[in-house]
Amino acid sequence: LSSALATPLVLVTYFDAFGRAKFNNSQRVAEALVQRFASGEKGIRLKACGLNTVFDRAYVQTQDCLKGLSETPIMVIGLG
Repeated sequence: LSSALATPLVLVTYFDAFGRAKFNNSQRVAEALVQRFASGEKGIRLKACGLNTVFDRAYVQTQDCLKGLSETPIMVIGLG
């Protein structure tokens, strides 16, 4: 019953900085989105998941993020 009344969760993935960059814009966008929806007042919650820019690692990291959640997200958004 509590899960039926809970605010839906969305997982937002982003990539880490690569090359000589000090940051990746996808991380900044993901963090801003999570902050904006932090209160849950908008009817949805967001959780960010950082990924490595190497595909094989990013895939496993996404799986780990999903396994680490206490509930299944209604959506996964990948920022790149």
